[in-house]
Amino acid sequence: MTGDVLVQVKNLTKSFRTGGGLLHAVDDVSFEIMRGETLALVGESGCGKSTLGRLLLRLIPATSGSVFMDGKELTALKGEALRQARKEMQLVFQDPYSSLDPRKTIRSIISEPLRAFKIPKNEQETILADLAENTGIPQEFLNRYPHELSGGQRQRVGIARALALRPKLIVCDEPVSALDVSIQAQILNLLNDLQSSYALTYLFISHDLSVVRYLANRVLVMFLGKICEIGSAEEIFSHPHHPYTHFLLAATPTLDPHQSVDDMETLGGEIPSPIHPPSGCRFHTRCPYACEKCRTEEPVLTTGEGTSGYACHYPL
Repeated sequence: MTGDVLVQVKNLTKSFRTGGGLLHAVDDVSFEIMRGETLALVGESGCGKSTLGRLLLRLIPATSGSVFMDGKELTALKGEALRQARKEMQLVFQDPYSSLDPRKTIRSIISEPLRAFKIPKNEQETILADLAENTGIPQEFLNRYPHELSGGQRQRVGIARALALRPKLIVCDEPVSALDVSIQAQILNLLNDLQSSYALTYLFISHDLSVVRYLANRVLVMFLGKICEIGSAEEIFSHPHHPYTHFLLAATPTLDPHQSVDDMETLGGEIPSPIHPPSGCRFHTRCPYACEKCRTEEPVLTTGEGTSGYACHYPL
């Protein structure tokens, strides 16, 4: 991790209009991603993780707020300028089964970004061979179709495709959750190796905290579209400040044979709606430490040393 900022997110908001009202998927979120780091984005299902990842890549338009990469405002780009900016940011999808075109060969899938940006044919072959070697795809697989590959092999194809244009930022949207545990380790090690080889920066979206602990430099915790806490992986896992982070970690299964389900700390209370979020702190309906201030006054994300911070009136 080099320490300079690659991505800067300022007051990013995304709302979706539904039959029941306005769904607040991402609400006034601000943070930075440092060049060369892996920032993990964690939180339970429906908290806005995948929406935030897609906002960064301009796959969906923001309701308000800004995203900057290398000082260039991505949210303001249009047309050819936006198309050229897409070279610098790519996505690795969660499902290696549905994210590859079943009618195309592996060779065609990986080289599709190269064709889209009119890279010369002779260069395409060189890049393709390099990508296949670095992602562990045997040359004989290049003429096969996705259905002829295993889940882990397909995910390697998805990673190779994301690397084709040598991007600066890759958003990994739960890239190992659909794979067997033994294959997960191989893909995580591959991502680690590629980060060094290609000077990559990752936004790694996951709900699996054991995976996050292995891979991430920093962790950003979201709850109901808001940032609860952000800090180094070491700090988050050893001394979380926000009660939600604490309960998220406490709910992670361990290999301790003496631990039973009854021993695990679980959250009670009402699960709030993203269409009608509660006033004050959005976590107060489930927080055992909540008091009147939490119900009426929304906490501000206070920044500590470096790039850490938490949004809680009464931190642990």
